[in-house]
Amino acid sequence: MRQFTTVPINRLVNDVAVDPVHVRELADSIKASGPITPVLVREENLALIDGFHRVAAMKELGFQNVDCIVMGCDDETFWDLRIMSASLH
Repeated sequence: MRQFTTVPINRLVNDVAVDPVHVRELADSIKASGPITPVLVREENLALIDGFHRVAAMKELGFQNVDCIVMGCDDETFWDLRIMSASLH
């Protein structure tokens, strides 16, 4: 099941290295237009599935909360979703 909610940014688990140049570009875009797409997180522990760079950019900009799609999933589905998400970028 998926649920749309707002989560405190410091509760999100981001365990993927990000490209600082891409983060800076996203920060500039978010500063100008605001965040457009919610990030996707795992319900069980708020681990990011998609949106690593967006969250890093929002942290850089001082955001306290992030719009998220929260999804309950098992380990296999979590990793499948991460791989699918990465392949789309």
